[in-house]
Amino acid sequence: MTTTLSPFVFFGASHVDRLGWASEPILSGRSTPGRFQERVGGAALNTASLLAACGCHITLHSILGEDAAADMVCEEVARRRVTLLAQSGEQTAQYTAILDHDGDLVAALADMAIYDGFSAPEASTSGWSVIDTNLPEQALETIAANAEQLCALGVSVAKIGKLQKLIANIDLLFANEGEALALAQGAITVEEALQQLSKQGLKSAVISAGQNPVWMLENGKITRQPVSQFSAIKDVTGAGDALAALTLFELSSGKSLCDAAITGIKASQLILSIDGPYRADIGQALGLAAPVVL
Repeated sequence: MTTTLSPFVFFGASHVDRLGWASEPILSGRSTPGRFQERVGGAALNTASLLAACGCHITLHSILGEDAAADMVCEEVARRRVTLLAQSGEQTAQYTAILDHDGDLVAALADMAIYDGFSAPEASTSGWSVIDTNLPEQALETIAANAEQLCALGVSVAKIGKLQKLIANIDLLFANEGEALALAQGAITVEEALQQLSKQGLKSAVISAGQNPVWMLENGKITRQPVSQFSAIKDVTGAGDALAALTLFELSSGKSLCDAAITGIKASQLILSIDGPYRADIGQALGLAAPVVL
């Protein structure tokens, strides 16, 4: 059996992640034993890569510098079978994070200035256009105006406010609890946030909250999907991107948002169990049918 999918076009981050894992609890002001790893990341790239791993044809619009980091990104993107259309900028973006011995994020620095220079293509896009909020507001507005279906990735509490003017354009939002509350200014709970955003025109949303149930908005109805307890966490990086990627895969093949998100949650747990945000075998691990891309 095969699945027929519409095209996916991504607009957003592709950069170098530098991650440090502590081997024991981190104490403020003291040196902690650990290890470092350098790899390619970015919300748009991570999500696009997992869809490509499921057999989808993916195009990613991003911006890179002319440096060794850009070479690293291009080599890895090609390996993941994602078509990269990269504009040229100054220094390729970099993200440095420190994770504690349980895999939770302790602190992070993001050098993302290059994304401010991204210019959105003016052409209309069919199928799903997927944006992440690393890009400047003007670019996001242009993409939204030309999209047939628009999916937005929240990325961070600091950046999700860029979507404020686009709420009515967004067909599907992926965010975590903190990001949802930041977007729905004044809301105290996720349910209140979704009620408020729905009134502003948001069509659908999937809101994660760690190992707590996932909140969903679909056709004005708010529901919660339980998350099975999962203790084998090695690295939290990319878990939200996996949730988005595999929910999109299943949603575009005809599943309801609730059913699609169940697969997305399983994918998120598969990513939590490894170092890094990418698994080439994600589709096989989930037992998904190979798609036929229009």
